[in-house]
Amino acid sequence: MAKLNVVIPAVEVTVGGVTYRKVDRKAQAGDIVKALKRDTDIAQDAFYGPLYKSSGGTLGFKDNVNDFRYSILRNRPENLEVYEKVTDSAAVEYREVKRKAVVGERIRITNRVIGEDRYVDGDEFAVNSVDSDGDVRVNAAGSDRALVLRREYVVLKPVSAKPAEPERLKVGDYARYVRDGNNRMVTGDIVEITEIDQSAVPYRVRRLSDNYVAWAPANKIVRATDEEVAKAVAAKDPRSQFAVGDYVKVAVEYCEHNVGDVLKISATAAQHDFYVTNVATSRLGCIDAAKLVKLSAEEVAEIERKQAEESRWAAIGRKVNEYKRGDIVLCVGKAKAGLGEVQADANGGRVSVKYYSSFGTCSETFGIIALVSPVEQRFDRPVDDVTEEVDAA
Repeated sequence: MAKLNVVIPAVEVTVGGVTYRKVDRKAQAGDIVKALKRDTDIAQDAFYGPLYKSSGGTLGFKDNVNDFRYSILRNRPENLEVYEKVTDSAAVEYREVKRKAVVGERIRITNRVIGEDRYVDGDEFAVNSVDSDGDVRVNAAGSDRALVLRREYVVLKPVSAKPAEPERLKVGDYARYVRDGNNRMVTGDIVEITEIDQSAVPYRVRRLSDNYVAWAPANKIVRATDEEVAKAVAAKDPRSQFAVGDYVKVAVEYCEHNVGDVLKISATAAQHDFYVTNVATSRLGCIDAAKLVKLSAEEVAEIERKQAEESRWAAIGRKVNEYKRGDIVLCVGKAKAGLGEVQADANGGRVSVKYYSSFGTCSETFGIIALVSPVEQRFDRPVDDVTEEVDAA
């Protein structure tokens, strides 16, 4: 591995709970080395290792940039001090922890996958790297990149390590039960801390779902995340998820509202939870919050984009993509044909455009063009021509 963090009492160093002692001999597999001089990607006075043999049988170690270094061992051994392991990891007492490992930690194989022949259950390794899934790379069978899957190992944690103390919560914090209580509280319940005393069961808590009150010991609750609290609040009162002005989607058919309809909340209601407006039909109505789901930010942005487009066209008295003969348009497609004039009113989702450039006349889809100037606002055409075309339309 690369440069190591070590504890140095004298001629001994400690790495990950394993002690190494300085020796006067050639380096061997399993040793670590100290660089007495600076070299390429090797820092002076830094430790490297443990040494291992590559697939070709060459002894070496990883430097600061994770390159395999071997020539310094052969050609400049005087630039290195050698340290051999004097306390085997088996002599260190560990406890097994089933979690994702981090680089430098020690793991034990407990569930070797079928077909893997580089190690067996019970083998232990130091972790060289970890991916996002928790799969690790270790030194095994002459390679420093032997893959061990997340389900195959447990992390070995020295028992001397002081266990983390439970987080001290305060009044007003929200917590989640991680073990069933001695009352009606169960694992997963979200509660609010309402009082704290100095007893062995210090937390007076109120469950969000039904306001049930109990006392909880520190080892049965942990701080709840914002998402967990929000979910608990929403489950108790569905209205808390929504506000006037929100866009929502109908999840359960209700009166005139069909599943999938997009609504906008316009006000709170007395008999029902909200007054709403159907975005597609502009129809007004009422609905209960339990029948709704909130739209994502992307869905809301798309609705607002469509509404803005409708407003732009409505300002000139037209529906969206209602192109007319004589309109000036701009080609916004890949061809970049420039400006052109609409030759006939839009029909069947296409528009005939005669470009001022060499592209000539093309039949374009609505997504290829953008309106620059409607025919009614053109100053380069006689008023009679424009009036005649508008009347004909």
